[in-house]
Amino acid sequence: MASVTLGTNLGAQAMARGLGRARDRIDASLLRVATGMRLLRAADDGAGLVASEKLRAQVEGLSTAARNAKDASSLAQTADGVLGEAGNALLRLRDLAVRATNDALAPDDRAALQAAFVAQQLQLSRLAAATTFGGQALLDGSFAGRRFQVGARSGDELALSLRDVAADALTSRLAVASGSIAAARPLAA
Repeated sequence: MASVTLGTNLGAQAMARGLGRARDRIDASLLRVATGMRLLRAADDGAGLVASEKLRAQVEGLSTAARNAKDASSLAQTADGVLGEAGNALLRLRDLAVRATNDALAPDDRAALQAAFVAQQLQLSRLAAATTFGGQALLDGSFAGRRFQVGARSGDELALSLRDVAADALTSRLAVASGSIAAARPLAA
């Protein structure tokens, strides 16, 4: 029968353990370099990791708030552009109404002014109906009390309400009837 003898080389085993630890440290260092993070786990620095995660959460919250603020700004710019067009249409309506008060106008002229007035009213109504942002109607009176989170804290909000710019909502004070302008009712503030 043959006998088997096992020999251990304690020096080689110690060297293998040391090489394994060195490899682990090198791997951790390479991971830190690759990710750009000094703290990867609680064992690196528990308190530092907690502070780092808290700061990361704040940065993500502020980034989201900044995106929300940009969305609110884009929405307001969209509404502002259309409101400028609506303002021009209202000036045109006022001009037509004032011109219609001239008693020197022939009936055909007055009818032409009335047709132009109605066309401007339709344009206002189309603007109100067609203006949307992200699928939401902006200028039909339904966009009221909307809030945008623009900061990291719960109270850091921006509130926005947009009124109806359809012709019946904006021209309710003007009535062109037989060449005169009559105040139908004052607009609500």
